[in-house]
Amino acid sequence: MTFGNLWRLCLIEWPRRWSQRQDLAELAEERLQDLGLSRKDALAESRRPFWATSQKRDPVARPSTQTPARAAVSQNPANQP
Repeated sequence: MTFGNLWRLCLIEWPRRWSQRQDLAELAEERLQDLGLSRKDALAESRRPFWATSQKRDPVARPSTQTPARAAVSQNPANQP
């Protein structure tokens, strides 16, 4: 991990994760349903430490090296050998 990535993680990503997780815990039941989450799921996520990445895609943990156009081409079955 480079110094720039560490700086971004500590000063930008961690505070954002903490804030988003706190906001998630405070969402109304209707909003959680819109997101496809239960209250239990929201509370479990909000209690995770800020340094823990999401189990789903996290741009800091696994940055994509493909542009959307390249990803579409590589996923097209016609382009497979």
